[in-house]
Formats: sequence, C-alpha cells, structure tokens
Amino acid sequence: MRDLGAIAPDASAVRSNALRIGVVIVSALAITSCSGVGGVRPGKSAAPSAPGGYAVPAVRESLTTSSRSPVAHDNEVIALAPESGRLFAATDQWEYPGPSAYGQVLVKNSGGGPWTVFEQTQSLRVQALDSFPIPKDQGLGPGHSLLIIQAIVNGRSEIQWLLDGATSFTPGDSYALASTSADVRSFGAHESAGVWSVYAGVNPTGILRGTWSPAMHTLVFSPVPELTAEPPGSPGLKTQKVTAFADCGGALYVSINTKLYRRNDGTLPPGAARWVLVYQEPPVGAFNSGLRGMSCVTHDGSPSLLLSTEGGGEVYRF
Repeated sequence: MRDLGAIAPDASAVRSNALRIGVVIVSALAITSCSGVGGVRPGKSAAPSAPGGYAVPAVRESLTTSSRSPVAHDNEVIALAPESGRLFAATDQWEYPGPSAYGQVLVKNSGGGPWTVFEQTQSLRVQALDSFPIPKDQGLGPGHSLLIIQAIVNGRSEIQWLLDGATSFTPGDSYALASTSADVRSFGAHESAGVWSVYAGVNPTGILRGTWSPAMHTLVFSPVPELTAEPPGSPGLKTQKVTAFADCGGALYVSINTKLYRRNDGTLPPGAARWVLVYQEPPVGAFNSGLRGMSCVTHDGSPSLLLSTEGGGEVYRF
C-alpha cells in the first residue's frame, strides 16, 4: 500500500514520497436485516483451510435452481445493496446475445427466501445500484433510506430510486438520461449546509446532481453536469468511467479514470471550480480504467481515503 499523506484543504497536490508496504484485505458483506444470507451449511464450506487459519468460510448460493423462475440463470452479479430489511442485486447478461439477454434488478426479502425479479430491464448491464441513509433533517425524520439504480427501461436510460419498503419503481421517482448510450457506474451522497444530494457518475456526460426535496420527498436532478467528463477520443483517454464516490471528512470525492477530484461546497467566488483535481495516477494499461474501489476509513483516528488502481493492483491511502 502506498501512503500519500493528507489531501490539503487548498486542493494542492498530494505528496508522492510514499512508503510501500504489504497489505492484506479481508472483505465481508454484512446484511443486518437479512440474517441467514450466506450462512455456512455443515460440510459445504467453499473456502479450504489454509496455513495461518485465515480462510473465510463461504457457500455458493445460486440465484435460482428453478427452471421456471424468471430469474436469469446465466448472468453475473454486479452490485449488492441492503435496503429496509431486503437485499437487492444488480445483474448483467453482457456475454450472452439474444432478445432475452438483459440485466435484472433482483430482491431477496429474507435470508432464507428466494431471489425474485424486482425489475426486468433492457440493459445488458445493470451496473450501478446503491442505498443511502436519508439524513433525519430532510423532512422524513430518522430511519429512512433511498435505493437508487440506473437501467434501460421502456426504451430509455433512467436513474430510478425508491424509499424504504416501496414495492416498485415509479415514473415520478426517475430521471431520464440523454440517450440509451448514457450509463452510470457509481452513485454518491453528501449533505452540505442542510442540503442533501445524490450524485450520479454518468458516462459520457459527467457528474449529475439530484437534490433532495424535503417537501416532495424525492430527488430533483439538474440536467447540467457539475463536472464534465473529457470528450470521447481525447488524447490518452481509454474510458470515461466515473468509478467511485466517497463522502469522507466532510467532503465528497470522486474518481474518474486516473483522476481524483474533491467537491467544493457552498457558494463559490467567481472563477472558482466546483470540483478540483487533488491527485492524478500515472497512465495505466491499455485495458484498464485507472482508479477503483474508493472507500472512506478511519486511520489513526482520522478519516482517510483508500483506493486502488486497476491493472497494477496498488492500494493508496490519503
């Protein structure tokens, strides 16, 4: 792991004199309200024991074993998100041609229950799905959350969201993107001066902001991007993937290709940028997109950003 020090408040470049050390990361999915998901059955552990005792027991769980189920059999799971006691999954069918090769939004209502189709899409890939707690000062009080996805439905590429235990997406809680070629890779959420917003990293548009309305209890998206992605065909540009957001230390960060930006909140003086570049990774391989997996953690009692690079597999801490 490479420790790049602090990101200065004035958005100056981070220090690059880094100490390289080894890192072992163990990840686990915790589902607070769906107890039993991923439980280990006797004799069914998929992780063999290993020297040092670090193997994590795991069980392979098929999305469905019923040939009559509408849940697609030949897909992959792109994202998982818990929401109000349920577990949602985003899937894709991008390797399988044909009229039925579409991604799905699936839901599991209990730990022992089956996966069912929450929404059938026309997207080969439902690649962005997330859940965010809604701050208690946003007109609903404590204990509410919002699930948000992007998919092609009814011939349009849409950002869709729902509250708490809603049983379906509705047209009133959606925002249509410019075309079916526009897609979202990541979502983020951030509150500043009592205003809570959800941000969508749209390829190739850039970053769109949906401001929460405490009166209407929904998001209101602006069609004008806060940060515009580089146009297709730009020198050295391989992708336009907005790969991750992280709310960390009171600021919102986003990674786009090899660049890391921080959002400046509030009213800006003339000429000041809403998003400022705080770090840039050197060029990556021909088939890689740069920075990935950004997360906010606590390190030595202070908030820190962790992120890695696709291809090289290096981990950075800011």
